[in-house]
Amino acid sequence: MTPPENAVLYETTTSTCWIDEDGILNLRSKSAERTLENYKEVMEVYKILSAKSKLCVLVESSKMQPVSKDVRNYLATELPKYVKVMAMISESPLGRMISNSFILLNPSAFPAKMFGNETEAKEWLKQYL
Repeated sequence: MTPPENAVLYETTTSTCWIDEDGILNLRSKSAERTLENYKEVMEVYKILSAKSKLCVLVESSKMQPVSKDVRNYLATELPKYVKVMAMISESPLGRMISNSFILLNPSAFPAKMFGNETEAKEWLKQYL
C-alpha cells in the first residue's frame, strides 16, 4: 500500500494512515511493539477521522506484532465507536495469523474480513461506502 502523493499522512508509533480517493482509511502497520498506549494513539487518529461518519478501514498487517489480551479487549471496545467495516491484508504469514486471530477472537460490531490482496479488499470495502 502506497499513499497517493496528495494524501495527508497520520503517523503513529504503530502505523501510517491516510484516506484514499475513495474515502477508505488505509492503515499500513509498522514493526513496533503493540502496547495499550500505542493503540490509544491510533484511536485518537480514528476519532479525528471519523468525526463525520464511521470509517471503512483497510489494514495492511504484514509488520504487525502479536497483541496482549488487554490490547485486544481495548480494541474490541474502542474500534466499534469509529469503524464501520474493516478489511485486512498481509504479505507475511505472521501478519495473516494475527489478523485472522483478531477477527476470530474478537467478533465485533462491524464486518471484518481477511483478503489476499489490496484490490479484492478495496472492492469489498466499497460496498459499505
